[in-house]
Amino acid sequence: MRIEGKAVEVYIPNTGRLPLLVPGTKVRLEPGKGKLPWRLSGMRYKGKWVSIDATIVNGLFERWVEEGRIFKGWKILAGEWEYEGKRFDFLLGRGNEKMLVEVKSCTLERNGIALFPDAPTLRGREHLERLIEWVGEGKRGCMVFVTSLPGIRGFMPHDETDPEFGRLFREFLSEGGEAYLALFSWSGTLKEFLEVSCV
Repeated sequence: MRIEGKAVEVYIPNTGRLPLLVPGTKVRLEPGKGKLPWRLSGMRYKGKWVSIDATIVNGLFERWVEEGRIFKGWKILAGEWEYEGKRFDFLLGRGNEKMLVEVKSCTLERNGIALFPDAPTLRGREHLERLIEWVGEGKRGCMVFVTSLPGIRGFMPHDETDPEFGRLFREFLSEGGEAYLALFSWSGTLKEFLEVSCV
């Protein structure tokens, strides 16, 4: 990154490839908390500020559940909950029902369709494998893709980047799993919460 023409090292809180972050893109930086002096929090895309910080999406999801904006009637029972040797972001409960939830940050789009992943994701594939087992036991399981990209109207797995993720995602849905797309503003306000179906 360059600040006033000077090259500086910046911490990027996202493990993806971030293909939309191209040279010349305007970005937002915050003071770093670790070894590097700056932390990248967002970028300018199609005239809007977009979050690329994958570390904030769990906090947003938790807040939206607690406020009753999504999954009304459900409560967060645990975060970082382990199932079959794999940690999941949240375990939700409603009466005797349990729902296993994995939240993913989505920072890639094409023609108004949010795409995930933007890099091959072994972790994402393993989450789907366990979720398929979970819903196979008759329980509710879901993936929530969170993005602040502008103009988004739907979601698809990014088969070009990780075809196995796409295959597992479709199997997960066909077995009764659920997927949602959460659209939020730069300020963290939930704008829409859309159910995902794909072919």
